[in-house]
Amino acid sequence: RFQGIGGEIQNLGHIEGNVVALIAPTVNNEGTIKGDTALAAGTGVLLDFDGDGLLSVQVEASTLQTLVENKGLIQADGGVAILTARGASEAMKGVVNNSGRIEAKTLANKNGRILLLADMQHGEVNAAGELTAHFVETSAAKVNLDQNLKVDTQGGEWLIDPVDIVIDAAKASAIQTALASGNVTVSTADGAENPWGKNGTGSDPGDIHINADITWNSNTLTLNANRDININAVLTADGTSRLVMNTGGSGAVKVGFAPGEANGFAGRVDFPGRSGTGFLTINGQDYRVINSLADLDDIRSNLSGHYALGADIDASDTKDWNGGAGFAPLGDSSNMFHGVLDGLGHVINGLTINRPGTDYVGLIGRTWYGIARNIGLVNANITGNKYVGGLVGTLDGNDGHIIRSFVSGSINGVSVVGGLVGLMKTAHTISESYATGTVTGQEYYVGGLVGWQGGRHAQPILRHNVCARQGGRRRLSGQST
Repeated sequence: RFQGIGGEIQNLGHIEGNVVALIAPTVNNEGTIKGDTALAAGTGVLLDFDGDGLLSVQVEASTLQTLVENKGLIQADGGVAILTARGASEAMKGVVNNSGRIEAKTLANKNGRILLLADMQHGEVNAAGELTAHFVETSAAKVNLDQNLKVDTQGGEWLIDPVDIVIDAAKASAIQTALASGNVTVSTADGAENPWGKNGTGSDPGDIHINADITWNSNTLTLNANRDININAVLTADGTSRLVMNTGGSGAVKVGFAPGEANGFAGRVDFPGRSGTGFLTINGQDYRVINSLADLDDIRSNLSGHYALGADIDASDTKDWNGGAGFAPLGDSSNMFHGVLDGLGHVINGLTINRPGTDYVGLIGRTWYGIARNIGLVNANITGNKYVGGLVGTLDGNDGHIIRSFVSGSINGVSVVGGLVGLMKTAHTISESYATGTVTGQEYYVGGLVGWQGGRHAQPILRHNVCARQGGRRRLSGQST
């Protein structure tokens, strides 16, 4: 244990040993270090050799500015290289910079580790250069990744662990490059480390913001958010790749919503040419990816499943289906949809349903605790009798939700007709959703968004034209909150 250390250590030469530890408020390596390495900055530092012979470092927060920087070469093959700094406040935060090369390659079946660590309250890690190890971790309150950073995990894993992260073009480039050699996990801090807590409302509540495109062909990208995952760009999981997304507390996977844009979304997740299961997991649940009109129609074979669109779907052929009756709604009065349909920012274009004598008509006819989110219907042409909506005919049960979804087109029925939902019963929510186009009803309860709302919670965005052709009651729903 080293306590109360002051001054600065700078290495400009060559150091070699079983364990090399440079400890001071400021540590700078511009030379070469070979062996298990600890560059640590803080008031007190505890070096610990675990039973397996691996080195670990604990650093006490310093009231001074602390800095660890590597501009040279560190080689710790089969072992560990740790660069860590801890400060006591934002003004005296710990900073770890790497612009050199760090190698901890697998040696004699021993996997190497590289850890760039600053504290989760105020610390900062700036990663550039080259990092090669079976396991790489870059953790701090703020993690900055240079666009030219090269991370090679040799089939292992890279953990990126800030309190809150915006994946911009530079970070996306580094992540995309790293996915070519191994798995990448982006994990924002949990409630124990995050001063904002699991449902925090501060400036850094533990969200992951995807603001730049990422494309990968193999390995797994895992996104673990303390709260929300906000997808404002395009994630393309091609080949044999996998995507895992987990949210905490009241968080959710939110695809960027852009009302007024052609497809309604500012982001999406693509699975080019891939249908089936085994490569998309959301909050521990395996999803079946839908990539064709036939896949969409087959949802009716299991109305309790978890489904996600991996591409936009052209449904224009449905105008000729079933002798002109078009697409058969998913779920009806006796066999209701009680699964999850996540569009992941995709739309279904040109869906036709022409069933004027049928009740419970929409893409989904009737739900029971069902959920639809991040999905759009464009150029829809839907006709039914009662309980007719573009997305859902009747939202039933006690806990159904429609979130960040929209419909554009023509919705027609006799009564209880809405642009998005025909009948919405109690204890349901519609949020960040809208309908555009024409809604026509022959009798009563006709609404631009919802025909009849028996629930208490609706937070819609409304743009609609409503036409009730005959006498009787009508209710223009969607204004309630």
